Amino acid sequence: MTAADVFKITFIGKGAHAFEPQAGVDSVVMAGQFISNAQSIVSRAVDPQQPAVLTIGKVNTVDGCFNVVCEETVLEGTVRTFHNEALDKMEAAVAAYTDHIAAMHGGQVEVDYTRLLDAVHNQAQGSELLGQVVTDLYGADTLYPSKPIMASEDFGYYSQAGNGLFAVVGCGNAAKATNYSHHNARFDIDEDGLDYGATLYATYVLAYLNQAKF
Repeated sequence: MTAADVFKITFIGKGAHAFEPQAGVDSVVMAGQFISNAQSIVSRAVDPQQPAVLTIGKVNTVDGCFNVVCEETVLEGTVRTFHNEALDKMEAAVAAYTDHIAAMHGGQVEVDYTRLLDAVHNQAQGSELLGQVVTDLYGADTLYPSKPIMASEDFGYYSQAGNGLFAVVGCGNAAKATNYSHHNARFDIDEDGLDYGATLYATYVLAYLNQAKF
């Protein structure tokens, strides 16, 4: 799982009435240009062998109206990648893009960029042991090795401090309408999955303590 950064960008212009846009500095136009150009950060500033995601999830005009050249527009979003080098490049690029766009339009910009979560790195030997524990407990057909995903988890702090292992226990059950992914408005869990998770956790701990390979 990736590291996660979050950002809040405030483009500041000059308010005016829509019938005389030349009297103002349009923060919506500045924000729109950043939204349109931001994906170039991923495709042109970052090594293509270092997967990265930049998503703008929220756009809000401050005191905006249909007939107003809005003075402030706020964007909020996130950056995801497995590589610290890519994080550095994306943070620098966000700052550079926003500064130049604001300057081009005679406006200003404020960027609040936060390094939020570290990437999760599973120890290889621990992953192998977990696979054996899952197979012994529930059968090989219940084990689904995962490819790297662009989600993030605060468990990353632990995996940076020492050897760690992060596994996901499924809780989807169509019969109980719990088969919607998280961040879906209808997300829910099948609480029967809690028993599987607790059993797996305890069994792995015992297996780890009873071996001497790592």
